[in-house]
Amino acid sequence: MTYSYEASLEILDNGNYAYSSGGRISVFSKDGKMICELSDKDRILKGGIIQENNKNYVVSSNGNYSDSTSILLKEVDIGNGKLKDGVDVSVLSSYGTIVATKDGLFANSYSGCFKYDIQKASVEQIFSWNDTDVDRALMKDITVTPKSENEILAIGHKSYESNKPFLIHLTRAETNPHAGKRLIVIGGENLSQCTDLLSFASSYSYNEKNSARIVLVDYTEGLNEDEGYSDIERSIYLDTLSGSGPDILVNMFDSVAFRTDAIMEDMNQYIDGRDGIKRKKYFDNIFRACETNGCLYHIPVRFGLEGLTVNTDIVPGSVGWTYSEFFDASGKVPEEVSFVQGVLYNELLELMLGTSLPQFVDYKNGTVDFLNEDMKHILETVKKYGVTKIPDDEAEVHMKKVVPDEGSLEGDFDLCQEKFKEGMLAIKVSWLNNVYDVAVSRDYCAGTAAFVGFPAREKTAMAVSPSLTLGIVSSSKCKGLAWDFIRAFMEGEGQEYQLQFSSSVRKEAFEKEAKIMMDNRNEFYETEAKDGPQIARMMVTPVIDEDFSTFKELAENVTISTGGDPAIFNIICEEAAGYFAGDRSVEEVMKNIQNRASIVVKEL
Repeated sequence: MTYSYEASLEILDNGNYAYSSGGRISVFSKDGKMICELSDKDRILKGGIIQENNKNYVVSSNGNYSDSTSILLKEVDIGNGKLKDGVDVSVLSSYGTIVATKDGLFANSYSGCFKYDIQKASVEQIFSWNDTDVDRALMKDITVTPKSENEILAIGHKSYESNKPFLIHLTRAETNPHAGKRLIVIGGENLSQCTDLLSFASSYSYNEKNSARIVLVDYTEGLNEDEGYSDIERSIYLDTLSGSGPDILVNMFDSVAFRTDAIMEDMNQYIDGRDGIKRKKYFDNIFRACETNGCLYHIPVRFGLEGLTVNTDIVPGSVGWTYSEFFDASGKVPEEVSFVQGVLYNELLELMLGTSLPQFVDYKNGTVDFLNEDMKHILETVKKYGVTKIPDDEAEVHMKKVVPDEGSLEGDFDLCQEKFKEGMLAIKVSWLNNVYDVAVSRDYCAGTAAFVGFPAREKTAMAVSPSLTLGIVSSSKCKGLAWDFIRAFMEGEGQEYQLQFSSSVRKEAFEKEAKIMMDNRNEFYETEAKDGPQIARMMVTPVIDEDFSTFKELAENVTISTGGDPAIFNIICEEAAGYFAGDRSVEEVMKNIQNRASIVVKEL
């Protein structure tokens, strides 16, 4: 959606001018005299005036960027500025960035350009970026103006360079420069977040030496509000099972339903094959941690770590816990200190099941087993430590922090981190996606920080949480070409290193990215904070060599991974609610989960 601070000028069909800025639109005559000003009370007008079928329209939003349910298309009289009642066009927001121009109402996304048909009240695709050679990583907040079916103008950005616009001018080629190439379809969820992959896919397709061209399909595009990810994953599952799905699946590792040889190829055979990669150049233990029954169905290309950060001055010698040891440790914490961060029941349940769900569900044989002691321990642990409301002293709040003799710093503050820093909290949930996250966790620990896994059947280190995974679908007709693409991407051919919010599984890239992060944060600290006021020092944490050593050691010692299944999680959370509320016994809840989950798994 165009932002309120952006200004635009349009020449209307009658020769008059429309100037849009600050959520209002001013209409001027040819000689520069103001005719009227368009506004919509406390709402914001987005973009310019749409002119279609001798009528004029504007797009009105309530101005709340987190609320996409109040986007209205309103007919307007540009002679007197009066707006009529609006038509809800919020559906466009699920397709991409909404852009209103004289030529129509569009939604622009990384996959294509869509237009809202005012007469039919429907959305139709104008063109697909798959039909172009544009770097798909430039689709961040892209705005497109289709001049004709043969010419397109656009302004795009990369997600990590939002202040650097790219001007794009596309014209239709007389002949297809990629004629004869095989098509490899890459599909999955939220592909727009995978900027490295998108950029590489474009360069791979453009390279004349490669015999394949990449087509991208995002199953979440156009996702309606009443549709959940379980519906999307079921659609992907059925497509791949029937042979009508993509050749490569992206970011489907988290759903254990996609970890069977009925759906996916074992990537180990490609890694170790004639055209494979050298495992010693990668964190091979992370590959192994992401295996299911010895098979690697999705290669973790980028990752983070998930688990607990422990103040060992309060809970000494923490190297992880079994369920019973976790209960015992809580009794050794001083009364005035909180043992573990308050996490909502369902969120804590999903965190603990994330590393253990495969031991309860067997998709290959269509069976489940939730009637065991491990499931009982998980439910009992969540009931004891989960909360219905985040404690006030652990909430995220917008506030002013006053520093004596310096002034105040206003912004969003995580009181849970503050509590941990003050030594009033022994254990907090942590996600370590890069070396800076380790530095921050270390800085916020009042004692010595230890990074461990969630309580489990056996003591564990932190779990790997893949942020980008690639796998080849068993029904693909071009598995060799699919592997050629994955291998080239993993080996970093033409890879661009920049600040990353996750880490590469390739050791060379892991170290280069960590160094860039360390240099960036330390330069900011040295120039802005080190010798400056306390307020400045509160804005950044320096990164020391020990932080890198810690992060690398944690990565090298990973043995388990996260994962899940939205449909199964929904069942477990729904049934467990009665136990957490004290209305049902743990045995009754486990039986209900067993029965309902069995039906879901058998239907796949």
